[in-house]
Amino acid sequence: MQVFEDLCWCTLAQPINYKFHRGFQAYLKGYPNYNLEMYKRLVGEITSAFSGQSKDILAIGQLMDESGKTEVAKIISCIQGHEQRKLQVVRLYKTWIYIT
Repeated sequence: MQVFEDLCWCTLAQPINYKFHRGFQAYLKGYPNYNLEMYKRLVGEITSAFSGQSKDILAIGQLMDESGKTEVAKIISCIQGHEQRKLQVVRLYKTWIYIT
């Protein structure tokens, strides 16, 4: 379980969340001349960062499964599924903001 003591999802996500929050606030401050290209670039960077972290977490899950810790691997897989659905909802919401 040392892997989980060294790796905390919340700690990993904090810098990314902060970067997104700052970028989104900058985007909103641009009203009425929003910089949509900057915002799209930011979303792409954030998506890429989360994708990398997701791959790392899935690799840890695979290591847990291979080492006989199948329950831990199942929990990781379940959490990753929930994270994917949450990101889809956030993406739809942020896309909706573009339209309105």
